[in-house]
Amino acid sequence: MKRILIVDDAITMRQLVAATLKSAGYEVVDARDGVDALKKT
Repeated sequence: MKRILIVDDAITMRQLVAATLKSAGYEVVDARDGVDALKKT
């Protein structure tokens, strides 16, 4: 399974994109900003 990192400061946008990608079969990790994203990679 491919993993995708979503980075956006708007939680609703992250949730919308995450739901769409999960339904397409991707594993999704989300972060609120660049610093948070670097911690999750």
